[in-house]
Amino acid sequence: MGFSWMTIVYVIFCLIGMPDGSIEAWDLALSNVASADLKIEAHDDAVLSLKYFENKKDSEKSTYFISASVDKSVKVWKIPVVD
Repeated sequence: MGFSWMTIVYVIFCLIGMPDGSIEAWDLALSNVASADLKIEAHDDAVLSLKYFENKKDSEKSTYFISASVDKSVKVWKIPVVD
């Protein structure tokens, strides 16, 4: 009986809503976490809430998150799958 090796890559990231309305994305799997990997200018005022979810009906199997802000806006963001 032989073994088959498989590589599984987990993307471990953190999203942080900032007081200036931006959202910072941090890749926690990297050894250098001195600064955010991505900064999104998302809202005009402070980000109050972030919620992650997967859309099971999406054929691309993308991940989404929703952001809500003091400016009374709610936005849906798509995180594409990168191979």
